[in-house]
Amino acid sequence: MNRWSVLGVLMILVGLVVLYLMWGFIVDFLETVLKIIAVVIGVLLILGGAAAIAFGGRWKRRAIWGPAPTNT
Repeated sequence: MNRWSVLGVLMILVGLVVLYLMWGFIVDFLETVLKIIAVVIGVLLILGGAAAIAFGGRWKRRAIWGPAPTNT
């Protein structure tokens, strides 16, 4: 076994120990990030709903495609 293999295994073990010791912080950080994402999505949904209520009629009137139908 050469020294690079030993160094690689040692780095993996030290990394696992650091992650184990920082586990509480990592979980709290991820929880905070997910809460922020949920708040952003909620605000976007509220703004989208308000826009749909306010401008929905305009969108329906502009949805005319092609020439007007003729009576036969």
